[in-house]
Amino acid sequence: METKITHIAVVSIPAFSHQASIVEFCKRLVHFHHNFHVTCIFTTIDSPPQATITFLQSLPPNIDYIFLPPINKQDLPKGVPLSLQISHAVSQSLPSFHHALQSLCSSNNPLVALIADPFANETLEIAKEFNLLSYIYFPPSAMTLSLFLHLPTLHEEVSCEYKDYKEAIHIPGCLPIHGNDLPEHLQDRSSLSYELILERCKRFSLAHGFLVNSFSEIEGVPMITWPLFAEQRMNAVLLTKGLKVALRPKFNDNDIAEKKEIAEVIKELMLGEEGHGISQRIEELKYVALSALKEDGSSTRALSQFITDIENFLRHKV
Repeated sequence: METKITHIAVVSIPAFSHQASIVEFCKRLVHFHHNFHVTCIFTTIDSPPQATITFLQSLPPNIDYIFLPPINKQDLPKGVPLSLQISHAVSQSLPSFHHALQSLCSSNNPLVALIADPFANETLEIAKEFNLLSYIYFPPSAMTLSLFLHLPTLHEEVSCEYKDYKEAIHIPGCLPIHGNDLPEHLQDRSSLSYELILERCKRFSLAHGFLVNSFSEIEGVPMITWPLFAEQRMNAVLLTKGLKVALRPKFNDNDIAEKKEIAEVIKELMLGEEGHGISQRIEELKYVALSALKEDGSSTRALSQFITDIENFLRHKV
């Protein structure tokens, strides 16, 4: 008897780091569950570079891909950050995405689920139209996911800029954090970037679940954190105060870490008692992470639970 193939789609934004991450997830999925077929849908601004094509051509046969037509670059707003250009590109690609999803749902092996990049979660509304299970693939930390789920509530509770908020911000299930350590796109509440991220966070409720990277580092190397942009400040808090696997230099009033401070932190990490404790802790976490990725590990079991959810959905659908 021929094994029935379960067909799912994933959608990513026009950024190779996001595309590569979600493709690696798909490879792990089909490695452990051979009856799954995945179609990767990529929104684009330009024609995909040859390096991306080469990367995708090496995929196993049960993963294929679609590049949506590039948008008209003349329609992109001028002089705005790349994140806003990507957001605009996703919005402009929704008609093409709708057509692609309709075609996949009408095929001999119709779709049953969609997994969306968090920055392309407008697509969840289209998934709902086609009665698909929908998930968000969330490669940042679980702490960042908790923040995004909590942001609509935080937006109502706090009236000033978060960096000016005098009290610690409490994210459910996480360490208290100073408003200045929230991601950069939350620092100006009057900006378009903030408005768009708030809209995305409100759409998280459309998802049936989340596929999360809940382990920050698996290389087993002590670190000095140097937060620059995006959610890196919040990651620095998680690594230094939560997991206790990194040291963080102090910044002066001009937001600069001075040479003497950097030297002292490096010396402490390499030779000091605190650095020794960090090395021991990260070594322990390295083995925990490796264990999670084994065939009987927690990560693999969580992936199997995701598969079970889809199979239960199909059973009730029939």
